[in-house]
Amino acid sequence: MGTEIDQDVKIMQTDVLKKDKLTLTPENVDEIIDEGAANSKFLVDIIAENKAIYDLMYFIENAFKNDSISFESLMKYVREFSTKEFYNRELARKIISGRK
Repeated sequence: MGTEIDQDVKIMQTDVLKKDKLTLTPENVDEIIDEGAANSKFLVDIIAENKAIYDLMYFIENAFKNDSISFESLMKYVREFSTKEFYNRELARKIISGRK
């Protein structure tokens, strides 16, 4: 029994060391994140969505500055996407705190 555990530990250590040496790129993100860790992939999706919301807010602000959208539309978009971003951050915090 002890030998099986020792073998599993060695396999995990080798895997961790191999992944520590990799550089995260769009091509290898799935390889680096453990495929069995659904929360890890979910966390990456949440972070990516928040980055997209940040970019979207920038373009919405520019559209308002260029008089392409009204103030009412600006406030509607800011409220909608800020709420989404808040819930995403809270969910990410819960996922991260659940790992500890």
